[in-house]
Amino acid sequence: MEHRVAVWKRPEVFRLLLVALAAELGFAVLNISVMPVFLEDRGMSGKVIAAVFSTFLLAEALLKGFAGHMADKYGRRLFMILAPAMMVCTPLLTMMVPHGSSFQVAAFVGLRVVDGLAAAMLWPALYAAVGDVVDLGEKAQGMSLLNVCFMIGLATGPLVGGFMNDALGSLTPSFYLASGLFGGTALVALLFARKDSRKHRLEQGEDLEEHGIKDLWKCARSIPAVLSLAVLVFFGAGILAPVIKLLAVQLYGLSETQFGLLLLPAAAGMAILGIPLGKWAERIGSTRAVKIGLILAACGMWSVAGGAWAEFARGLLVLAIAAGLVGIGFLVAVPSWQAAVSHIDPKKSGSYLGAVMTAQGLGAILGASVGGALFDLDKYLPIIACAAVLSISAAVSPFAMPKPKAGSSQEPLA
Repeated sequence: MEHRVAVWKRPEVFRLLLVALAAELGFAVLNISVMPVFLEDRGMSGKVIAAVFSTFLLAEALLKGFAGHMADKYGRRLFMILAPAMMVCTPLLTMMVPHGSSFQVAAFVGLRVVDGLAAAMLWPALYAAVGDVVDLGEKAQGMSLLNVCFMIGLATGPLVGGFMNDALGSLTPSFYLASGLFGGTALVALLFARKDSRKHRLEQGEDLEEHGIKDLWKCARSIPAVLSLAVLVFFGAGILAPVIKLLAVQLYGLSETQFGLLLLPAAAGMAILGIPLGKWAERIGSTRAVKIGLILAACGMWSVAGGAWAEFARGLLVLAIAAGLVGIGFLVAVPSWQAAVSHIDPKKSGSYLGAVMTAQGLGAILGASVGGALFDLDKYLPIIACAAVLSISAAVSPFAMPKPKAGSSQEPLA
């Protein structure tokens, strides 16, 4: 039997994982760690904080499908370099906006539009690039590895940024850190992301001009149920996104560093479990994997939501266990539906993935808007709402997944 090198050990995959990790660290430091605290320090309400965050999500969501289509046509590497390069300046410009100025909210919104455009350019190209360099039966593993990097960055970004804020007594270092991380991402992509699907496909004689913009709409129209599920799931996740750090501080009395430390075990667990979970998801099939993953995430959120009624559920141990359940749940569910979608037509995987990511972004925007309003009413309401939406998502998920063809790698193995 031919011995295959583990997916993550292959140089062409490992380089792309480095790009993903560095990029998400930058996004997490900027959007999760420093911006909510920065905006609250400027006297802005939960609704305004959510609105600024939603602007980033809206720009990302509206442009992801188009950006994924363009990455299909012009190559992934170009977008992986340009996107983080654009992000180098926005953290620096954010902290330069004059305090109390009449245009400060408009300035923050405008800068988040640029951030959203960069994210839209980066993620579909990156996920499609991983799909290009792994075999058909390894797509779930490849997507899972990318999501591991995404979640490690999401979990460790607040720790790194929060530690700097606490240690130095200022938010300014986090903005410099975010800018440096995006610069490092662009450099990694420039030096190491050598694989370019456009060049390869031209060498294979494929006519890339056939990838017209109408194909993007055709791709989206062919998977309405998957897109609906993506909107619903990320509506639930988006409810917490703009206020999660504020909830940790106000409900649990955590400092910024303690908040980051709380997420660290979950990130470590996901890093360890990422590969076996990806293989396990391939064995049981995408439909079952998505349902099980969403059930785990919903259970985690209900554990935290129980603090609204029971004192024992307000402990840090319950919070840590819940964070692990949510992280593992998303680590199982999201790569599975991404792998199923990318398998529909590998030549147009950027368009399909971009359409799904657009749906995810639209759901997150709606959720963020609702979450900010709920936060102003009661601190536990965003948590309860998130748990309820994830429960509904788990119930409807079996009806939303694309049906695998006979012999497809998306079918469960015997």
